[in-house]
Amino acid sequence: MASEFMLGQQTIARELEAAFNQAGVRNVSVSHATRGTEPADTSFKVAANGRSEELLFTREDIEDSAFAIDSSAATKVRVLVSRFTG
Repeated sequence: MASEFMLGQQTIARELEAAFNQAGVRNVSVSHATRGTEPADTSFKVAANGRSEELLFTREDIEDSAFAIDSSAATKVRVLVSRFTG
């Protein structure tokens, strides 16, 4: 079984893709990087429309999003989307 951390990363990536799709932003690429081998803060990077933006999600944001997006992580998703649409 996947750890809560890995599940949270997957949940956040899916939420980012869905939010961009809903906002009408197409051809979005979502990636993430975590330093080291232990679960830690993770940087999510979104590329679309010839530009990219990055935002750091804390370990707590990620683990709390294992089964459903956490309110703090959801806010960060909206921030990233607004950088492309606002």
